[in-house]
Amino acid sequence: MNGVDVSPNKRGFNVAIIAEDGTVLDTAAFDTFADPAASHALAEFLAAAPDDALIAIAVKDEASMQLTQEGVDALKAIGGTVDLRGQFRASYVLATEKRWRTENIPNVEEFSPLNPAVIAGDGLGITEPNFAAKFYRLEIVNGE
Repeated sequence: MNGVDVSPNKRGFNVAIIAEDGTVLDTAAFDTFADPAASHALAEFLAAAPDDALIAIAVKDEASMQLTQEGVDALKAIGGTVDLRGQFRASYVLATEKRWRTENIPNVEEFSPLNPAVIAGDGLGITEPNFAAKFYRLEIVNGE
């Protein structure tokens, strides 16, 4: 947030709850790979978020093995459409507002079973301290 990594950066679902003014209200990680109670904790955490808060979610490493229907339903309640169960080590990100459904607010979601899932705003997204890019072809013309 504003150039600061607020993610817990732990295995499973990493969640940040952000106020409309950009203040980070809370962050948490839910290890739905190894912890059978993590889906329930994720559902409770998302339910407790303020209705007008931005919710940013990213999966690190693996999040499918202990993900339950309760966890999937909690993600769907805030605008998620992907069920990660059976998607071992899939990449997933979601940026949404809890009130998305009642106020028709768009959410941004990306899922990939093989590649990193990436979402970006209107900018180029290269303001972070670390930047990487993958080029399929790089051509230098006239020494430029």
